Amino acid sequence: MFQSLWRRMTPYSMAWVWVAFFAARLLLIDWACGRPSADLGIFYAHAETWLNGAVPYRDFPVEYPPGALLIVTLPGLLSGDFGFYRLLFYLLNLVADVAIVATLLSHDDGRGTVAAWLYIVASTAMLDVFIHRFDVWPTLVTLIGFRFWAAGKRPTAAALLSIGAAIKLWPALLLPLLFIESHRRGGVRESTRTLLAVGAGSAVIGLPFLLVCGWPLFRFLGAIASHGLLPESLYGSLLLVL
Repeated sequence: MFQSLWRRMTPYSMAWVWVAFFAARLLLIDWACGRPSADLGIFYAHAETWLNGAVPYRDFPVEYPPGALLIVTLPGLLSGDFGFYRLLFYLLNLVADVAIVATLLSHDDGRGTVAAWLYIVASTAMLDVFIHRFDVWPTLVTLIGFRFWAAGKRPTAAALLSIGAAIKLWPALLLPLLFIESHRRGGVRESTRTLLAVGAGSAVIGLPFLLVCGWPLFRFLGAIASHGLLPESLYGSLLLVL
């Protein structure tokens, strides 16, 4: 079906994808700049507090995983006020956004183009999630993990999904499925490699924070558990997956 659809598309189909993508993103950024966001205010406060010498999780509460804290702090390294921080945050998300579309389009049988169109429509409709938050980053890491998974490189996929879970927990929901497939296809050896890759991926981001922050690092899990069924919570993500 997808190959038939691909043959009916014009040679400029990918170009139209990019035109639609950037048009939608420019409209979203223009809309977002005129709309206050409580989330961005929290991100900016966390970044400023950390950059001023406080230790996150230990000296001030953070309700996000450590990978998320890295992302929301990055614009703070270059900004001196909230207005500039907000603009840099939007541009940082746009980088991941472009990478997602490029990854989808790299599929060469037409399915990637269809997936890119679906992504543009769905993410544009979600507005706040992809503009005022950092959800686009775990989405990118998980998508790349899926590409390795589809190619049979399950340990690499496991490491990437673990890194995605260090940004936002929902990619961890996919790890049991990946482990089961690894065991079915490669036996104990493959499942052991996958399990070790999960540990390695988690350690890339988590271990430095654990060494600096200590056990208070895990307090963010309590904050996440208290979110209930918000769409961006772990429970809401589980329902979306189901």
